[in-house]
Amino acid sequence: MLTANSAGDLGHVSPARSAISVWLAAVERGGRGEVAAALTALEELLVDARRRNDPTILSFARTTAGSLLRQAGRHEVALGWDGAGLAALTGAGSITRWGPGTARWAGGEWAGDEWAGDEWVRAAAVDAVVNLAADNLGLGRFSASARLLRRAGAILAPEPAAGAREPWQTSARGRLRLLWVSAELAMYSGDPDTALDRAARAVDLMDRRDDVGLDRHRIKTALISAAAHAAAGRIEVARSGADGCRRRAAEAGLLPLQWAAVMLGRGVGDDSAATATEQARIEAALSARGMVFVPR
Repeated sequence: MLTANSAGDLGHVSPARSAISVWLAAVERGGRGEVAAALTALEELLVDARRRNDPTILSFARTTAGSLLRQAGRHEVALGWDGAGLAALTGAGSITRWGPGTARWAGGEWAGDEWAGDEWVRAAAVDAVVNLAADNLGLGRFSASARLLRRAGAILAPEPAAGAREPWQTSARGRLRLLWVSAELAMYSGDPDTALDRAARAVDLMDRRDDVGLDRHRIKTALISAAAHAAAGRIEVARSGADGCRRRAAEAGLLPLQWAAVMLGRGVGDDSAATATEQARIEAALSARGMVFVPR
């Protein structure tokens, strides 16, 4: 089993649950733009998961690799990784049935409010399907993206009652990612009202969380909100939001989000030489850490 020591190095030891910890560490490395290091850790996880026949970790590792590729604009390649992530669950029988009462195909929609597997299998399935929706969105396949988002929504646990606390890793995180991609799909589909609604719901979800260590999720949520305002023609709000996200991401060492905030700022009229220089510097730093951008 793979574990991480205090220095962040990987080793082959220890208890069963540590694979989740190693996966989370790889996710955090990716969030800092340490793509090569994250992919190396994920490859070791893949080897270990195959050896132990652990389809949930296999799925998480594959879909995280897909996310790292997608953030560099490589949606077609990411699609393969994300599809393989979902296949790991269905092929290994972790999703035990698609029948009455489960997330099922019914009358052209995914429906149902029960889940046949455990909470980590559900979380892995939501990650895979949301990722596939994001891949298809990036490839301009809006209808496919919308269908996949409906499927992800059917797999998710029902929203908790007012005042109830939802587990972060296995439920709320997936719900937040679903809202992010739903907002993005609405933006690209020319539906700013829906984009603003989904972004506002994501902001509300994060406002209700007091978990530590969620800086990346909070900043990305704010960035999605800024982009939704841009889609609605609220340029000053979007520009201010992008600038705030850029500063917060820089302070947190989250280079990919800093880069995304700079790009949004440029898209809403920041054509200063200083911003162009910052963009070039971030891209060079990310390239040095293993992020291979699609040529523009």
